[in-house]
Order: sequence, then structure tokens, then C-alpha cells
Amino acid sequence: MNREVLRKMPRWLMLLVAIFFATTGTVQARGSAEEIARLGRQLTCMGAEKSGTPGGVAEWTGKWLGAAPGMVTTPGVHPADPYAHEKPLLTITAQNLATYADHLGEGQKAIFRKYPNTFRMQVYPS
Repeated sequence: MNREVLRKMPRWLMLLVAIFFATTGTVQARGSAEEIARLGRQLTCMGAEKSGTPGGVAEWTGKWLGAAPGMVTTPGVHPADPYAHEKPLLTITAQNLATYADHLGEGQKAIFRKYPNTFRMQVYPS
């Protein structure tokens, strides 16, 4: 903020803003004992639902916790792509959008409409 704005701001408002920023960083979410007991069984370690969907999202198994098998990581060095060998199952473009429209969200369809010549979506195995 520039100094002129701070000079014109009432002191009580500056105090209120300072208290707000000082206390909001300490707020923590708390889960009930039942919710915490679901972690690892029905929920992932981050609290998301473990179960997949009938239409395609695979169930979370925790298979990729940590580094992928055979991957050696070095601090400060970007790891190699563990999926470099995978090829897309299909590519969705504006030309074949109608075929896959029922699997896409409205935002994704809007991007295809806005950039029909350049936007494409590659679909990989999950």
C-alpha cells in the first residue's frame, strides 16, 4: 500500500485489518472422530473419496504414494517423467467433440468452442 492511503485510513480500520491477518493464519479445520476414522478406509490420506465412478474414474489405491517404482529422486533435480512411455488412448478435438461431449464438463466444451483449431485433449489410461 502506498503511504498516503495508510495515512488516510482510520486507525481502527488498520487495527481491524491487522487483527484479521494475524488470526486467520492460525485457523485449522477439525474433523470428528468418525471422519478421522474413515481416513485410509473410505477416504484418501488427503480426505477425498477413495471409491471410483462407474463411468471411468478409477478407485484410489494409494499405489503411487511416494516415488514410482524404479524411480530414483535426487534433491534439487527434477525427476524424469514416469509416464513417458504411455501413449494417449484418444485425442478429442473440435471435430470429434460431439462423440465425447457427454464425458466433458461445460468449461471443457467452452474451450473447444473458443479455440476450435488449436485446442485438443489427449486421454490417457487411468
